[in-house]
Amino acid sequence: MQHARLALPLEDVREALGSFCRDFLEAMARRVAGIERGGWKRIDCALDVAQLASEQRERETWPTAMLGRTAVTDWALVRRRLDELEAR
Repeated sequence: MQHARLALPLEDVREALGSFCRDFLEAMARRVAGIERGGWKRIDCALDVAQLASEQRERETWPTAMLGRTAVTDWALVRRRLDELEAR
């Protein structure tokens, strides 16, 4: 089995994640706006367009909230628990 390791600066990873989230949510916003303008034409399923738009506005707040957080992890505790699992 082949293995590889890659180390990247945390800021590069955060920027890449932020860019992906922004691009993805912008594409979703364009699609939702198109549905709002043109209506929902499919007959095989119903769609609450107002609810969709509301959910989209909420989702647009997620990247800022998520990417702005700093994780606080007790790594010593994690290692102890992993050691306990390996001992079983």
